[in-house]
Amino acid sequence: MTEKERIGFIGLGNMGSRMAGRLLGAGYALAVYDTDAEKVRPFEQQAVRTAGTPQELAGMADVIFCSVPDDAALREVVTGLSGVLAASGPAAFFVNVITVSPATSRDLAKAAQARGVSMIECENPFLPPAPENPHPGARIAVGLPCV
Repeated sequence: MTEKERIGFIGLGNMGSRMAGRLLGAGYALAVYDTDAEKVRPFEQQAVRTAGTPQELAGMADVIFCSVPDDAALREVVTGLSGVLAASGPAAFFVNVITVSPATSRDLAKAAQARGVSMIECENPFLPPAPENPHPGARIAVGLPCV
């Protein structure tokens, strides 16, 4: 039996907390980060490792999932001074599970690629199909570079 990957999860809101909980339930070694300590507390109570910054989380995980509210928040947790890319190395794999603009996707993909980090974007399964989708230009991007 092979050891499961160490998983990091950034963003523990309505969607992120459920996804992180499923990963924990599946037996993955999980570490979490959220700007709101109250959202982290239920995971702490289950002996899940917690991080003080996305950069710290990146050092705890092989694969990082991110579910934050918008483009600006995603840019900050990925490329900010204490962002994921400040610590991630070539072995890191980053999965964005929110819908963002194509420009943000391209920018972050380029930044990740420059650090040797693989990036996948997944469409949010909870968003309604266009035209109700507030980001009708958004799409699924798998691998690098995003175009």
